[in-house]
Amino acid sequence: MEFVGTPASFPPGMVGEGNFTVPEDKQKLGPVMRQIIVQKLKRCLRSGDLSGFRHWFNLNSVYLRGLGMEPISGFLDSCHSRGGDAAAEFLHQNGFQRIGEVDHAGWRPLHYAALGGSTDVLRRLLQQRANVNWRTSKDVPAFGTPAQMSALDIASAGRHHGSARLLLAAGAHLEGGLLPSITYATVPNDAEIIRLLCEAGSNPLHRNFVGATAYQSAAGNAATEALAELVAQVHPGSLELSRALQFATGFHGGSAKLVQLLISMRADVNFQVHMPRDVSYLGRLLASLSSFQHRFGTADILTFYIYHLQGISPLMQAIRSAQYEAAAALISAGAKLDLRNCRNWTAADFARGQSIPHFLRLGLERDPSECQKVCSMALAEDGDEGYVSVWF
Repeated sequence: MEFVGTPASFPPGMVGEGNFTVPEDKQKLGPVMRQIIVQKLKRCLRSGDLSGFRHWFNLNSVYLRGLGMEPISGFLDSCHSRGGDAAAEFLHQNGFQRIGEVDHAGWRPLHYAALGGSTDVLRRLLQQRANVNWRTSKDVPAFGTPAQMSALDIASAGRHHGSARLLLAAGAHLEGGLLPSITYATVPNDAEIIRLLCEAGSNPLHRNFVGATAYQSAAGNAATEALAELVAQVHPGSLELSRALQFATGFHGGSAKLVQLLISMRADVNFQVHMPRDVSYLGRLLASLSSFQHRFGTADILTFYIYHLQGISPLMQAIRSAQYEAAAALISAGAKLDLRNCRNWTAADFARGQSIPHFLRLGLERDPSECQKVCSMALAEDGDEGYVSVWF
């Protein structure tokens, strides 16, 4: 398996927010989780990785959500030189000298304060003339954060409602980086953050630098609550919903529940990507470079995806990304098996070399009965995702 840091690396749900059959288990898990974080912080300090320390230190309250543990307040003695100034204490605990200082990761104190969701610290930093629209200058793969993120982007991705309200009131821009803030807000599947941004004027149909919208991001991240809120704010047309179905089956939103939801809202089950229509000029340029790399350089999962993107259908996407429940739902909904993409591949061609489950093998041989059973089982499952076990 290949792992890479992306904006989706922001955890949509913490350990303590999971479903515990025995609630008391959280009390046992809390100290374990806290000790993991302490060990990580100490390791960062020993190796001189200050930016890593700052990320872990400010995320610790997020990782401990729901576990009944007090966040780690700091490794250093409190700074009393400014009479309890929250900003001074924050700078001290994070090893910063100035509010405008940029560390090796390209982040300023304002960004780390947004990461931890501390409204008191953010308010004091802004009062002391921190620029609310400062952006990070580098990506941080270890934490899945790209360059050009604002404090609002970071707070939105972290589900920090109070911080987002404060930053919006201070004049934070809704767009301007690689992605608009509302795209980052889809990752944690939080309807309230989506609502806040839309009320502030964010446009869910705004296309980012490669041409994708927040609807597509929500579908690709299986963020059903965020998607429902986006639809409630601005109901998209069939084309946008069809693009969302492509993203759901192309990334990790391939539950039968989400596939059927999008189809019920008029997404085209046989939608095929048309690059000039669905991808921005910059996105097409990057796709051309990636396709060239796939043919003549080093091929990987990403280059393979882009090389086959023109004309790809949701069913092809689901099989390519090994989302077999989604494939079963699509076949049950009447997805065509004979569609071909720009490389003359059908859905069956994407299955070559994969150990696909029996129900999908039958479905690709034009017997949808087992796919229909799997889809029905998935929809009957309790829980948000509706995933079922796949037997080979």
